[in-house]
Amino acid sequence: MIFYEQINGFLFEHVIIMSFFASLLVFLSNFFACLFLLLKVFKLICYTKVTISQLPVLNPYTWPFAFPRIATRFYFRFWRRALPPVRLSGVTLNLSIFMSLEVLKCLLFVTGSLRMFTLETAQSIIQTYIPS
Repeated sequence: MIFYEQINGFLFEHVIIMSFFASLLVFLSNFFACLFLLLKVFKLICYTKVTISQLPVLNPYTWPFAFPRIATRFYFRFWRRALPPVRLSGVTLNLSIFMSLEVLKCLLFVTGSLRMFTLETAQSIIQTYIPS
């Protein structure tokens, strides 16, 4: 809060600095929008990989079905090493797939929220401090 008051006292009086700050926030908003879109596509590929691996009729090692497995290999390998399978009386339960998909959903939520926050902040700066 102290930092915000220091900025409020000094920087908000300068239109050039505030227009630069608003432009930077719009750039960050666009960056978060692109990151959100890429994460959405990656989420679709992850769900496709999980679906293909569960269908016994499809061979996940032939060409159109091998792409999701290859594209998501690094991500699922990371979560498989971070969260090894749980053994319960002869049954192995792999929770890493669920955890990886939930973390991906959380990343989507965070990037979407950051995009909206930066866009709303830039809009309020433009409306308040930059003359029309």
